[in-house]
Amino acid sequence: MNPKAKFYYLYKKGVNIEFDKWDFDILQNEKELLKDVPVHDFIEAIENDTSSIDWSNYHLTNAKCVLQKPVKYSYSYKITKIVAYKAPDSVVQQIRADGYVPFRYKGNMSKKRYEKEMNKALERYEKEMPVEDKDLYRFSKPVFSKNRRYALISLNGSGSGCLYIFRYTDGAWAKLYKFNCWVV
Repeated sequence: MNPKAKFYYLYKKGVNIEFDKWDFDILQNEKELLKDVPVHDFIEAIENDTSSIDWSNYHLTNAKCVLQKPVKYSYSYKITKIVAYKAPDSVVQQIRADGYVPFRYKGNMSKKRYEKEMNKALERYEKEMPVEDKDLYRFSKPVFSKNRRYALISLNGSGSGCLYIFRYTDGAWAKLYKFNCWVV
C-alpha cells in the first residue's frame, strides 16, 4: 500500500484463487527454492474449497472495504469526456464529480495539439487526485497448507498483481516467494 495514504480501498469480497497448470509448473520449476513448501496442499485446497471471504469482517487497519469500484481510482481517471471548449464550468465540474477527466476541445485542433492538451488534462487531474483515490486492491482468500505454516494469496492492485507464498515463523508471516506477476 502507498505509505503516504491515510487509507486504501479494498474489495470487500476476496476472490478464490484460480490455479492452472501454468501456475503449478512455475512452482514445480522452483523446487529448490520451495523445497519445504507443501505446494500440493495449495493445489488440493484450491480445487476443493469454494467458500469465500469478506474482508470487512477482519477490521483491517486503514482499509475501506467496498463492493464496487470507487468513482475515482487509477484506471477510471484515464477515461476522458470531451466537452465543447466553451462549455460552462458547471458542466466540467459535474464531469469531474462523476470521476472522468473533462477535456475542452476546440474543433480546429491539430492531432499533435489535441494529444498534448489531452495529456495536460490527464496530468492536471492526476495531480489534484488525493493519493487515497488512486489505488484499488483486491486480495484473494488465503489458501493455507495443511499445517497452516504456509499461505498462498493473490494481490491485485490497480493494474498489476502477483501470487505470493508466505511462511509463518516466530509469530509473524513473512513473504517467501512471489510469482505469476502481471501488469496491465
